[in-house]
Amino acid sequence: MRINKFVLLAFTIVLFMSLAHPVFALGLSPPKNEFTFEPNFNGEFEVNIRGESQPFNVKLIPSDALKEYIVLSQDSLTVPINGATFSYILNLPASLPPGRHKGSIVVEKQAGSGDASMFGAIEAVGHVVAVNVPAPGKHAEVSLAIKSVNLGEPVTMTLNIKNLGTEQISISGIIIEIFNAEDSKVSVLQLAGTSIAAKEEKILETSWPAANAKAGKYTAKVKVTYGDNIAEAEASFRIGDLAVTILDLTPKEFPSNKIIPFSIEVESLWSENIGSVFAELKILDGENELKSVKTAPISVDPFKTASLEGYLDTSELDLGDYVAKVLLTYGDKTSEKEFEISVVKADNSYLLIVGIVLLIVIILLIIFALTRKSKRRANIIN
Repeated sequence: MRINKFVLLAFTIVLFMSLAHPVFALGLSPPKNEFTFEPNFNGEFEVNIRGESQPFNVKLIPSDALKEYIVLSQDSLTVPINGATFSYILNLPASLPPGRHKGSIVVEKQAGSGDASMFGAIEAVGHVVAVNVPAPGKHAEVSLAIKSVNLGEPVTMTLNIKNLGTEQISISGIIIEIFNAEDSKVSVLQLAGTSIAAKEEKILETSWPAANAKAGKYTAKVKVTYGDNIAEAEASFRIGDLAVTILDLTPKEFPSNKIIPFSIEVESLWSENIGSVFAELKILDGENELKSVKTAPISVDPFKTASLEGYLDTSELDLGDYVAKVLLTYGDKTSEKEFEISVVKADNSYLLIVGIVLLIVIILLIIFALTRKSKRRANIIN
């Protein structure tokens, strides 16, 4: 029995150490090579693999649609702590169908090497090879990028128009329509036309003053007209106000006579970090304040949600329904929101389950010990 205990303890320690051992994510540079198709293209490229605290072995595997055109300098290598480099040659055929074709080189860390855990999943990352084949004739693709701003600031919009065809395109008009969260059109912008040579692209910038715009979420939709064709894209952005809203309080039911963790979910409506955000949770029975507890202050990232954590001691609260008022403070501003909560009888059924499990374990150990003892007696008699 003592030996078995030591074996079990040793196995537990080894398991814990292997799982707790730091594992670093594989890093490649560059992560991607993308270019426009050229018939019978032949080119060599290099990829750097970031080193880690210990050397490790990797396997290189071509994958996806372009894998038959990828020739590796080697199919495996050892990566020292200062990193390693491998190369590959891309041999393209005389023609490929129009569109975007993708291949990849999967870099797979071999089990048991470097910092990999013996119980961990195999780490792998891919270097992407992308080839854009122009479509015959005229074909444009447009993308729209917009950064969120604060209330009263102009909104800058960046258009990227690519000519993916084999002929020059003449753009006769560019229209950007802006919609609010209720999908109502609030503004229209027009840009002058332009021309783009085959396989080229143009980046255009424009600005929406947004002087009378309210805080909230907006969507911009762009239409680029060239000949009888239209290329479209859209992007969402926010106009923020220095405000943090209270979204939710969890849980809504608190077991009695316990110290229960709670979480208050909040959301920032501002385009900059807001520091020193904290909340006070007040438990009310009618007009009477029965209990009050504050959370630790946190910082909330721009336009992100975050959770304020605290603990509520229900030992002084009777069973029943209450109003939980959340008072949120950030800078010199405050906001508040009320929630309905309940203090309920604590469910201790899990203690019974734990007790039963422990009893079963004890019985099994006794049976095991008696079995070994009887075997020893039998061996002595024999």
